[in-house]
Amino acid sequence: MTNKIYLYIALIFFVAVTQTVISESQHFYDENTNEKELFSIAIKSFEQRTFFHALEIFQRISASSDNKMDRENARFYIGECLYYLKRYNEAIETYKNVFQNYPHSKRRNSIVLRIGEIYFLKQQWDESIHWNKILLDDSTLEEDL
Repeated sequence: MTNKIYLYIALIFFVAVTQTVISESQHFYDENTNEKELFSIAIKSFEQRTFFHALEIFQRISASSDNKMDRENARFYIGECLYYLKRYNEAIETYKNVFQNYPHSKRRNSIVLRIGEIYFLKQQWDESIHWNKILLDDSTLEEDL
């Protein structure tokens, strides 16, 4: 009987703490939120590992931003959210899109490395090797790793 009471108390404590963390991590926005604030909210959500929430905001920025750099960064972070959500196929497509559409991106090394890593995780060795060779062979990639 005492173990059940302790378990019940622990469960109540867990739910209370979880609700506090969730409510503190959700940064709310509406259609009037400016783009700079929206990006800041998305980054905070990403850093707090609320990837579904961050993904939603980055997708909104990617679709609506007039700023090329913001679109590029949003699309990169969409890939990152998908990666952490283990939605690897979608992440690969997103990263490849950024790689192709933003050839001078400062995130090129990170993108190529991440694609190779995902293929490695999926045990697609040839693809993993291909992307890692791009990282090693491409003299246009800056050394920012």
